[in-house]
Amino acid sequence: MTYYTCRQDLESMFTCIYVAWSSGKGHQNIRLLLEPVSQFTLFDEYIHVEPDLTKTNQVITSINKKISPWFYHEMAYTSMAYEEDVLDNIYRCMILGFAYGPQVLKQLQYRDIMRHHE
Repeated sequence: MTYYTCRQDLESMFTCIYVAWSSGKGHQNIRLLLEPVSQFTLFDEYIHVEPDLTKTNQVITSINKKISPWFYHEMAYTSMAYEEDVLDNIYRCMILGFAYGPQVLKQLQYRDIMRHHE
């Protein structure tokens, strides 16, 4: 398992999502965590991601064009939550959003969408 870690600000989080998505490791092999990481595991790889405005803008542009501006608004609002799994949840919601389009936040049969609404 590969863990990508970053600080809890929008630019860092969206850069982390960009790096994880473009890694080519497969979504099922990736988890995203906010720093500080409370407990490391022995055989997993941890990669710290620094914020990059260009990558952040590419993620924002993709979300607005391919999903919807409302979805971007929801993800940006969610990024302010103090939950431990908020970054990974945003990443999983984006995977579903790119697959199903603007109505994805109404598809409550997915665990990640339900977690987002919590």
